[in-house]
Amino acid sequence: MAYKRDNLAWRRDKILVLKTKGYTEMQIADIMQLKRGVVHRDLEYTRQEAKDIMRTYMNQLLPNEFMKCLRGIDNVLQKAWSIIDDDNEDSRNKLSALSLCNDCYNLQI
Repeated sequence: MAYKRDNLAWRRDKILVLKTKGYTEMQIADIMQLKRGVVHRDLEYTRQEAKDIMRTYMNQLLPNEFMKCLRGIDNVLQKAWSIIDDDNEDSRNKLSALSLCNDCYNLQI
């Protein structure tokens, strides 16, 4: 059973590689000595698999990564403003901190 699954995964991967190289379904079928319908089904399977992966990423992983980025930007802003407000900092450090603040504000939504 594992052998068939490995062969199927290999075949789908090979078809996808050929498709990314610009081959048509018919050309892929000829190269791999498969029926065009098999090539078409395998490409449809990989498209659906990609959609499922993207859906999972968008719904489960991306929101957490987004929140981490926002928190990181907030921390950078706090540190930059503490440098700007520190009377003992030289003007170059303050200008760099202001530039960093500007960059952070441009990143935020």
